[in-house]
Amino acid sequence: MYAFSPVTNSSKGIIFIPDISGFTQFIKKTEIIHSQHIITELIELIIKETGDEFSVSEIEGDAVLFFNNNSFPDFEKLTSLCITIFKKFHQHLKYYARDRICHCGACNSTEKLSLKFILHSGTITQFEVGGHQKLLGEDVIVAHRFLKNRIDQSEYILFSGDFINDSKPSSHHLNSLIIGEENLEGLDNKMYYYRSLGPFKKEIEEPPARKSLNFPTIKTGKMVDISAQPKELLQMLTEPEHRIKWMKSLNRITLKDQKINRILSYHECVLGGNHLEVSIEDVVTNDVGIKFFERAQMKRPLLDFMVFYQMEKKDSKITQVGIGNHFFKSKYWIINRILLPILPLVFRFLNQINLRRLKEYTEKEYRNIL
Repeated sequence: MYAFSPVTNSSKGIIFIPDISGFTQFIKKTEIIHSQHIITELIELIIKETGDEFSVSEIEGDAVLFFNNNSFPDFEKLTSLCITIFKKFHQHLKYYARDRICHCGACNSTEKLSLKFILHSGTITQFEVGGHQKLLGEDVIVAHRFLKNRIDQSEYILFSGDFINDSKPSSHHLNSLIIGEENLEGLDNKMYYYRSLGPFKKEIEEPPARKSLNFPTIKTGKMVDISAQPKELLQMLTEPEHRIKWMKSLNRITLKDQKINRILSYHECVLGGNHLEVSIEDVVTNDVGIKFFERAQMKRPLLDFMVFYQMEKKDSKITQVGIGNHFFKSKYWIINRILLPILPLVFRFLNQINLRRLKEYTEKEYRNIL
């Protein structure tokens, strides 16, 4: 049960709502999960870039409700903050588009995501629920109602009339805004001003192309026929929730910094009693199939090796899958002299076990949850 406290504070302040939109409703489980992961990354970015200027009251789906107790808002400073967040938001999406592995509906829609901001000032009443500050009052409702308006753009900063009155922007800044009036449901008509953010997209640099990597020649062992398309099998390899169900002795996968695996991302695996740090080096897709490269560093014994997955279309329903490895020389002579000569044989055996498990999981369990 939550512990409710009486009203703790009621004062003049600023309500700030960045709101993400653009995702449609998806049917497949993977797309729903990925849309949630992508939004989570973006929400975390918005909170980080907002810094100490505002406190978080709550996260409301694709939006964040921020507030502060500043009675005299700085128009230029807060406008600049919105523009900075906007640029960081779209820069993040550009890098995601460059490095993404998955091409589900959610991941392919990231370029369509948009961001708008609501800035409103008024009386904020705070009370505590379960150790978190919640907001009450008509002005909180006003700020939320402004999210639904008649502005025919998807990316902008909306300043309420009350915010403009309190921030007192210069005539130069005021003349750069477009004025409007909104009939807010259940409330009086409210004046607002807005500024389009679309032009700032031109200032966002394209991410540099990834450096081409020279991989050692890696041969796979015996390939196995699996009833699935290469893109489906790539999900089996890159989605932690799937991989942990078919890879032998894999106990845990923890992604670092990001919510969805992508090229050049890292994750930590607990495989049996060993801890490995794994980086996704590259994914090469063509008409024939997909080549997937990982590099793993094991702590005990200290090993550094590549894992190569080759997925080739056999026909419209069957994909042939093979796994190969390359072991890099160690700085320890005992590993080079004793372990490296026998590891290819050990891994070849383990790879065949994992291929059989991958086939069974993909053809049976995965089909049941689609």
